[in-house]
Amino acid sequence: MKKNTKHILFFILFILLLLLFLLLADYQCPLRFFLGIPCPFCGMTRAFLCVLDGDLAKSFYFHPLWPIVLGIFIIFPLWKFRLLHLSDKWIDHGAFAIGILFLLCFIIRHVTHSPIVQIDFTKGIFYFFSYMKKEL
Repeated sequence: MKKNTKHILFFILFILLLLLFLLLADYQCPLRFFLGIPCPFCGMTRAFLCVLDGDLAKSFYFHPLWPIVLGIFIIFPLWKFRLLHLSDKWIDHGAFAIGILFLLCFIIRHVTHSPIVQIDFTKGIFYFFSYMKKEL
């Protein structure tokens, strides 16, 4: 397969995944669905929907790091198609820093009792099954 064909297929797949992400706005986080525990990205979909509606203040309420994810969606295809030249070391350090930033944001949101990331084991499907097992 030619190199250009691979790039075009990758770009099409990237756009399709982005559209799927936007269409599944009502989809619930798998971690929260099964265990009742939010993930560090909880609130991101709602933040992007608020951006699309033009409500930036509300988007930062749902997830304060949404601009970083938007930047990744812009930079990654440029880097992948070699339109933006970044060293592997820069990518590795950047990914590590972003991971730490998301983890810190997640911890701060828990400590400040943000309603977006409240842990509620009773809302997880595993709790439902364990409750049903006790009743039988």
